[in-house]
Amino acid sequence: MFLFYKYFKCSVYLALALQYGCLLNVISDYDEESLFQMEQIAENIDRMYIHMSHVDRSERTFINFKDYYINVAAGLNRLKSRQESRPFNELTLKQVDIVINSWNSDIERHKNKVELGDFFIKRGRDNYKRLFRAMIRGESSKPSKN
Repeated sequence: MFLFYKYFKCSVYLALALQYGCLLNVISDYDEESLFQMEQIAENIDRMYIHMSHVDRSERTFINFKDYYINVAAGLNRLKSRQESRPFNELTLKQVDIVINSWNSDIERHKNKVELGDFFIKRGRDNYKRLFRAMIRGESSKPSKN
């Protein structure tokens, strides 16, 4: 009986070790072009918020910043297309989707307001810095193809 218990216990430990110890997490390789796109989009967003903060509040209308919004949206769509074509890249794709949803919400919010206050600008700038910092760190930490 003792011998049976000993073998049973060993086989349970072995099964658990094999189940949890042999998990393989596959992620995409580092992509320099993706990193470059992320940095460019982050810079364009930061540029827009800096520009907003330096104009009079009455001039912070959507129409005055429409070109910024369009350029960033196009860059985000291009980044999403690139991430969709990369294998094992689900996490980065989710992050890009989060940024796109946030960007679209901010566009709608700005369209519905006559002018934007300083709090909206600071919140938006901080939010996108945080989101892009996470994406850039994630991409930078991926293994190289070499």
